[in-house]
Amino acid sequence: MRSRERGLVAAAVLCAALAGRASGASPCDAGLRASCRAAGWSRLVARHPRNAVEARLSWEWLDGGPTGLADLGEPTGGTAYALCVYAGTSTSAVAVAEIPASKTSWTADGSRGFRYRDATTGVRTAVLKAGRAGTAKAILRGSGAALPRPAGPLALPVTVQLVSSTTDLCLEAVYGTATVKRNDADGFRAAPQDRWVGTWSASPLCYQAATLLGLPRTLRFADQSVRMIVHTSVAGELVRVRLTNQCGTGPLRIGAATVGIREAGAGIRADTLRSLAFSGDASVVVPAGSTVTSDPVPLGLPALTDLVITLYLPDATVPTTSHPQAATGYLSAAGDFTHSTDAASFPTRLRQWVFLDAVDVLASREAGAVVAFGDSIIDGAGSTYDANTRWPDFLARRLVAANEPLGVLNQGINGNKVLNSLLGDSALVRFDRDVLGQSGVRDVILLEGINDIGLGSPDVSADQVIAGYRELIARAHAAGLRIFGGTLTPAKDNPYPFYAPYDETKRVAINRFIREGGAFDAVLDFAAAVSDPADPAHWRPGLSGDALHPSDAGAEAIANAIDLSLFRARATRGR
Repeated sequence: MRSRERGLVAAAVLCAALAGRASGASPCDAGLRASCRAAGWSRLVARHPRNAVEARLSWEWLDGGPTGLADLGEPTGGTAYALCVYAGTSTSAVAVAEIPASKTSWTADGSRGFRYRDATTGVRTAVLKAGRAGTAKAILRGSGAALPRPAGPLALPVTVQLVSSTTDLCLEAVYGTATVKRNDADGFRAAPQDRWVGTWSASPLCYQAATLLGLPRTLRFADQSVRMIVHTSVAGELVRVRLTNQCGTGPLRIGAATVGIREAGAGIRADTLRSLAFSGDASVVVPAGSTVTSDPVPLGLPALTDLVITLYLPDATVPTTSHPQAATGYLSAAGDFTHSTDAASFPTRLRQWVFLDAVDVLASREAGAVVAFGDSIIDGAGSTYDANTRWPDFLARRLVAANEPLGVLNQGINGNKVLNSLLGDSALVRFDRDVLGQSGVRDVILLEGINDIGLGSPDVSADQVIAGYRELIARAHAAGLRIFGGTLTPAKDNPYPFYAPYDETKRVAINRFIREGGAFDAVLDFAAAVSDPADPAHWRPGLSGDALHPSDAGAEAIANAIDLSLFRARATRGR
């Protein structure tokens, strides 16, 4: 019997064993959740011998993401919890350990959280502690016949989520092949957990802004398949895809979706084609203003690989949410071509990513992600099309060569500003969505502000931009992230008439703050790396084609100015 079949048998036996648990709805009934807080460190130990009295459970979720007291709910006043265990790619729990609400068994632990003790239930003790990033924790221990007893081995990865009946609380740990120490008929043991990490992302743009950046105003989809190419940064054994209807005013219907590794053009390597499901269904409806994350699929995705995502759009659909800069895509004739591996099925080139938000991989505990956050200098203006030569791409290649397991997520938007929304939401508006909303993010590189002082309307001072920086720094630190400040690269004498208000003295003042203000966790002196030493207001010859955006060579110079030891220091601390 193959391992996948054994896992399915184990799941079936487990479900039968759980039939006798307490009746009534469980928080696990909603299925595997996509948006959960990850632990800095986690361990799962379970003994489930045939003698039910000897069953044991211990789950520790430590150094977790920021969790407020309100997120925990009120277990003395009606909030129940459940530890939900998922095996393999299943989105239905194969084991559930419940902790009921109780005025006597739960006690408040000051303003920090709650403690539970009850010798009559499966879970005998529990500690839930709120806190800022790196301090939140949950510890559950149990024993006896009331615990679920799986007939292992379980299909991997094993995902554990602690969820609440009255709040959106979801604390998660994922245990893959590299972390599992025991997985047999009598027990399961794993530490530390694997984690979901972003390997690619793009910031969503609404229709009007996207048309100013190349989205054809006449573009519509109807009974067609859209094939999009993205370039990964960090490797992983499982893949999940997040779709977005951020700018939609009505529901978005996805009739089918697939992923695979690119052969050439719009072609896919046949052995890598995988169907995507959403809570077990092949199709999904994404509500207006919302996102949806696919169920994970096994793929074994290498770093620095072209991944192909194909969506079938059965209805008449306006591309309300897209990202045009540096995007590579293709469009089919009428029909569902999601499972076609032939490039000929997609005859029309489409320089857009539509309804596509992010791609995550299941990677080791040491893995994480760094978000490049800013404007067109990050987004890829001036770089060679379909060549992955933006500076975040060069940074990803450097990290892979140095064996640093870090995803690099490009959250740049052409024309973006720190303070005021122009093409897309301003940095202050979109920070939570485009930075804090990314999986496994640890660090942020901020390179933004040149459009604030260059585009005018409204005119802003250097001090106003610096105040915006301070706000972003405070929000990053509150979430437990480090934020590195990139000095603004030159813009003087660029040919764009809309840059007439540009004032070089403001750039000098802002860069002085970045270098000397001590507000950022580190300084990345991009300006020094690309400026002409004889005339620092201009780019060094050969590094920019328009005196504003980096060429491929300029993008590589920016990436090379980043000291990789910054990321090694973070990994050493295990954060």
